[in-house]
Amino acid sequence: MSECEKLSNRTSEWNAIYPFMEWLQEQGVILCRYFKDEGGNEYLQPIGESLQDLLYKYFNVDPAKLEMERREILANLGKAKPT
Repeated sequence: MSECEKLSNRTSEWNAIYPFMEWLQEQGVILCRYFKDEGGNEYLQPIGESLQDLLYKYFNVDPAKLEMERREILANLGKAKPT
């Protein structure tokens, strides 16, 4: 299955999750990872990934492959002759 198809098949989920995640950011909610070092010290580290990249991971979509596929589609559309 192509990356475009993977994403297309889950568009409704993306459209439900993304606005909520944006709203969380607007509220000052920051996603963090929990760490505990060898000395027993615990800390949180903010996640530096964008919402889009997190969703690509969640949906198992490779953004580089997705972009390649999109460019191929656009190139093929440009080659199509109008009737």
